[in-house]
Amino acid sequence: MPFDFQRQARSYHQIEHGSRYPRYQAWEFLWEHLQGMGSFRKAASPENIEQTALHLGFFLANWGMLRASSNLPNTNLAFFVDFVRHLDENMPDDFWQLKFDEFRTDTSRAIKLFDQAVNVIVSFDGGVAARISWTETLISKILLGIWGQCPAIDRFYKIGFKLYAKEQGLRVGQNCDGKYLSQLANLAFKNSWPLSGFFSHKKKLSYPSGKVLDMAFFNYGVEHAP
Repeated sequence: MPFDFQRQARSYHQIEHGSRYPRYQAWEFLWEHLQGMGSFRKAASPENIEQTALHLGFFLANWGMLRASSNLPNTNLAFFVDFVRHLDENMPDDFWQLKFDEFRTDTSRAIKLFDQAVNVIVSFDGGVAARISWTETLISKILLGIWGQCPAIDRFYKIGFKLYAKEQGLRVGQNCDGKYLSQLANLAFKNSWPLSGFFSHKKKLSYPSGKVLDMAFFNYGVEHAP
């Protein structure tokens, strides 16, 4: 069956809210926490930073990132506290307000800010003991969790997007960089993909564009995985 963006996104969302403890819903706990703070600066304040670190660490664990290949299992909560502080101190201020559609309407600026944000993430090494492997999957999952305008470029997402690109005769890479988000934003606009209308379970917060894109292509990938 050809790719149907809305059907795929809705199928994922139903799974996400379809039981009492759905694994897919782990993203929402981090997202609702950060949105409730009002800004990443407040989330990284001394009174909130440990809770933010716990949310981020649990989200990454729940989404399969605390594995030996990343080296994250060799860290503890203090690593995530320091990482949150590092993001707060080094991210470009304008990055937090950057929206997905700006990769289409204000392309050069959006690409520059996004690539700067990726560089900030990978510049945190956590010391000699950590030596984190900053894969594109890990980076994009962090960005989906803390910013929301970028899908998590993991195995099933890649399968889904690759199949869609093949169906459409497109040649689009899937790198975690601003150029890819620009191409994705143009595809979303050209195809009128519905990037709104999805809400979190507890606080009924509107999903950001990157999360909706993630749901659609991830679910398509799961359906067609070998």
